[in-house]
Amino acid sequence: MSNNSDSSLLGFLLGGIIGSILALLFAPKKGSETREIVKDFIEDIHEKGSESIDKTKQEISDIYKDGKNFIIEEKDKVVSDINEIKNDVKHSLKTED
Repeated sequence: MSNNSDSSLLGFLLGGIIGSILALLFAPKKGSETREIVKDFIEDIHEKGSESIDKTKQEISDIYKDGKNFIIEEKDKVVSDINEIKNDVKHSLKTED
C-alpha cells in the first residue's frame, strides 16, 4: 500500500472508532447494554485487526518468495553466461594453437 492509502485507511478507521464511541456515549441505554455493545465493538476491531495483520504477513511472504525466486533465476542466468564465456575462451584458445 502507498502512504496515501495507509493514511486514508487509518483516518477512516479512527473516524469510525471515534464516531462509534460518541454514539455509545450519547445513546440512552442501560449500562449492561452499553457494556455489551462496547465488548462486541472491541471484539470486532480485534478480529479485523488480526485479519489485516494476517493479510499483510501473507503479502510480505509472497513478495519475499517472488524476490527470492527472481534472484535465483538471475543467478542461474549469470552462471550460464559465465560458463558460456569460459567455453568461448577455451574454444578460441584451442583454435589459436
